[in-house]
Amino acid sequence: MYNPGREVCIDQAMVPLKGRSPFKVYMKDKPTKWGFKLYELCESKSGYVFNLEMYCAYKRISNKPVDVTMRLIEPVLDEGYRLYCDNYYCCPELWNRIQGHNTLLVGT
Repeated sequence: MYNPGREVCIDQAMVPLKGRSPFKVYMKDKPTKWGFKLYELCESKSGYVFNLEMYCAYKRISNKPVDVTMRLIEPVLDEGYRLYCDNYYCCPELWNRIQGHNTLLVGT
């Protein structure tokens, strides 16, 4: 099993899709406008994707950024990792939820 370095980051990615799919989304700010939207937890040094989740508007679980982040970082909580994220994910609620889990949050 692969163990990422202690610095990880979370971000979104798009997998291009020209066909039809109920999971296809449009993101105007991305170079790839149409496709599958992925939330990724990556090792900061190598960019290796350690954990990912595909966005689905029809899920019964929450797509709120803080909830997505908590699901993605679950394997590295309490392991002494440093999580870097941008302002889309970083918020006081996230800080409160990871506090006490031996995980450092760095946001922009």
